[in-house]
Amino acid sequence: MSIESQVKGILKRVVNEDPDLRYEALDELNGLKENNHNGLDKDVLIQVIETAANPFPKPVDKWDEPSFYLIDFVSDFRGPELSDAIVKNFADFSLFGKQRAVDFLLEVEEERSFAAFFEILERNLDVNTAIIPVDSLMERPMLAKRVMEKFYTYINNTTYKIDFYHLLSYLHAQDVFYQFKQKEILPILVADYQVALKQYKEYESDYNPKHVYCSWKDKYLEIRERLDLLLDLFVYYFSDETEQFLKDALFYKDPTLNARAAISCIQRDLPVTKDVLTHCATNIESAGTFHSNLLDIRKDHLNPIMDKQTHAAKSRLFFHLLYENDQEIYAKKIELMDQLETENNYGQPVRYYLAQVEANDDQFAAWVGAFNLEEGEDSIFMWDETYTELEPFNAYTVEEHKQRFFDRSNTEKEKDENEIHFEVNHQKHHVKIQGKQLFVSTPNETKTIPLHKIKKVTIESMKGGLFGLVKKEHIVIYDIQGEASIVFPIYVLDYGEFCYTILEQTDHLKEPPFLEYMEFE
Repeated sequence: MSIESQVKGILKRVVNEDPDLRYEALDELNGLKENNHNGLDKDVLIQVIETAANPFPKPVDKWDEPSFYLIDFVSDFRGPELSDAIVKNFADFSLFGKQRAVDFLLEVEEERSFAAFFEILERNLDVNTAIIPVDSLMERPMLAKRVMEKFYTYINNTTYKIDFYHLLSYLHAQDVFYQFKQKEILPILVADYQVALKQYKEYESDYNPKHVYCSWKDKYLEIRERLDLLLDLFVYYFSDETEQFLKDALFYKDPTLNARAAISCIQRDLPVTKDVLTHCATNIESAGTFHSNLLDIRKDHLNPIMDKQTHAAKSRLFFHLLYENDQEIYAKKIELMDQLETENNYGQPVRYYLAQVEANDDQFAAWVGAFNLEEGEDSIFMWDETYTELEPFNAYTVEEHKQRFFDRSNTEKEKDENEIHFEVNHQKHHVKIQGKQLFVSTPNETKTIPLHKIKKVTIESMKGGLFGLVKKEHIVIYDIQGEASIVFPIYVLDYGEFCYTILEQTDHLKEPPFLEYMEFE
């Protein structure tokens, strides 16, 4: 069966009322995506896009998102016909399908695809069916600037205001803008703050973290996010009125808003008392972001406490249990019982904290870390390996908990050493990134280098051919001594994919390798 026939068969089943058939179709589509499916006819790809705009049966589970997966399949291809088809059908994609579609158009990194994205905004903003891909735009500040300049009037639209607030804050923080459209935007921000503040005040007298995360949830958190963004924007849109907003927010009952107001006040050289700073630095809801934001604005010398790492650790665990654990857990109390210093797989010194968590009348163990001690004994920089297995804390002694941690770490390390992150066979060359090692094999030899000992990866022209008269591009891997350790032809692999895999495995290093011609955010 040709790949075109296979895809057409998938398109018939993916709209079927039977969820089992839809699952089979999406699974088969995923298999095609993971394997080589080059050369697919553009008309078939357009048919895939048109199918993604169909009204699908009600989803039965998280996997049941045909619109998203169909667009994701198309995203491996390029061509103006595909951009045109996405623009034409965009309004009928599912929410996740729309998000994937706009991300795809920006990933292409071509002016025609950017133009298609702008056409989508022009067609759909007025009817509230557009998507503002905030994260993708933040990776492209000049494109984000163009979006804001062209569509900033929608900042007053209820559907899009939060997205535009995020972009506006980012562009000012990056010095792309300086008080952009001050006269027009400031009154909008002030009016919206007054509305959001009135909504917040309905909750304030009963403020309690348990209410926030166990009962109020999204209804309250949306108000908090709005106020938080506005307090941040008042750094750039400043007046006597916004100054008073900032000073008042220092004393709200919500510590997240206290911390945001404190950071904004510091940026505007407004006084913040030591008591307020200490509250922000030690409260479990605010500590993590407060310390991080102080570092971001280079005002860490104003930090009033000596043990910021422990407070950041408790804050990190608190939110991990709420949002990243297999089951949502509200921690009534978190106590750090001990700490453990060790080295990660690259020999870097790190620290983990053993915590006792009280929740739902239970007390269980959890680990928070790994904090990078290369940055200092009290550094809040960490590679997140926080976890809990919900084991009763008193089931083991502290030393037994530590031994169980090491046993788990050794198992994970062994698993990682065997995991293949990248592999390609091309003629006489076999290139593989397994665990933390790069292997390059030819029929005559195998060369290897630990990833953390790679200083740089470059593309260089070298003479080759039968008489050594033809220059061909090669990938050159340099070790930390600056010696060319491994050399092989560039045609062997996809250079971008190869470098991205190296980045994924090394970006936590203090000095990750230089990857020529690659730009990562």
